[in-house]
Amino acid sequence: MQIENKAVHFKGLNGIRAIAAIGVVIGHISITINALIPKFQQHWHYFENGDYYVTMFFTLSGFLISYLLIAEKSKAPININKFYIRRILRIWPLYYGYFLISLALLSFLHIYSLHFNYLYYIFFAGNIAYAMQITPIPLINQFWSIGVEEQYYLFWPWLIQKSKTIFKGMILFLIAFIILKIILRYLFFKYGSAVSIPYFLIYNTRFGCMAIGSIGAYLFFTKQTLFLKITTSLSIQAAAWLCVGLICVNKFTIGGFLSHEVAGCVTLCIIISQISAKNRIINLDNKICDFLGKISYGIYVIHPLVMFFVFKALLLYKVSNVWIFIAMYPILTALTVLIAYISYEYYEKIFLKAKKKYAVVASTV
Repeated sequence: MQIENKAVHFKGLNGIRAIAAIGVVIGHISITINALIPKFQQHWHYFENGDYYVTMFFTLSGFLISYLLIAEKSKAPININKFYIRRILRIWPLYYGYFLISLALLSFLHIYSLHFNYLYYIFFAGNIAYAMQITPIPLINQFWSIGVEEQYYLFWPWLIQKSKTIFKGMILFLIAFIILKIILRYLFFKYGSAVSIPYFLIYNTRFGCMAIGSIGAYLFFTKQTLFLKITTSLSIQAAAWLCVGLICVNKFTIGGFLSHEVAGCVTLCIIISQISAKNRIINLDNKICDFLGKISYGIYVIHPLVMFFVFKALLLYKVSNVWIFIAMYPILTALTVLIAYISYEYYEKIFLKAKKKYAVVASTV
C-alpha cells in the first residue's frame, strides 16, 4: 500500500541525468580518439571529463533516493525489503543482461580470457578491482560506479531507518568519510604503495558525493529556509553553472583531491534550483532532457559496446581522416541514444512496471 497517492515528481532532474549521461559518452569518445590519434591529444583532452559527470549521477542518486526514504519514514517505518526489490528491478536486469552479452562477445572474439576478474563485476565490486589495479575488462569498466551505488544502498536505508536524528547521522557520516579520505591521502604520500589500495578505493568510492545529495534531500524535504535561499540564489546558480562549464572543457579543479565533493555541492545547488523553479539560469525541464534522462541508465551502460563496434570498423578499414573521427561524436551519441531507447522500451520497462508494485512512495523520476 502506497503512503502517498500523489507521485513525487521533480522537474528538471531528468535534465541533469541527460547532461551526465551524454557527458560521459563524449568523454569516453574523446579518450578513444586520443588513443587512436595521439597527435591530436592537445585537442581531445578538453573533453576527457567523464569522471565528474559520474559524480553528478552519484549526487542526484543520493538526493532522490534519500528523499523518497525520508518521505516514507515520515509516515511509517521504511520497508527495507521493498526498497531492495525496487533496486534489483531497476538496476540488475540491464546490468547483468549487458554483462553477459559483453562477456560472450569478448570470449567469441578472443579479446578477453575468462579469468576471475569478472567475479568483481558479478558482485558489484568493480571499484574494488579498480583500486587493486586489476586489468579492467573491456566494455564493462563503467560498472565500477554502479557497484559504488549498490554498496552505498546496502547500508544507507538502515542509517535513515535507525537514526533518531537523520540529519545528524548524515552529517556525521560525511565528516567521517572526508576525514578518512584525508588520512589515507596523507598516508599514501608518506608510505606510497603500502596504502595505495585503501586510498584509491576510498577516493573512487564516492560515498561523500552521495551523502551530499542525501543531506540536500533532507534539507529540502524539511524546507530549511536558509538552505533553500542560499542554494537558489542567483549568484550561487551562476557559480554552479560556471563550474559545469569548466567540467565540460575538463578544467574543473576546485577543491583539489576533494574536487568531487565540491562537484557534488555544485550538482546539489543545480538540483534544488531546478526542482524549486527558482533562478533556473538554464531550464532543464523540457522534452529533450526528459527523454534523454529517462533512458540515461541505458546510455551509460550500453555506450562502450556501441563505441567498440564503430571504432573497430574504422580500424578495420584503416580510416585515418580526422574529420571522420570528429563526426563520431554525433554519430556515436545518436546510435547510443537509439539503442538505449530500444532497451528502455522493450526490455527495461518490463521490470519498471513490476517495480511500481513495490513502491511505497510513488515517484515519476
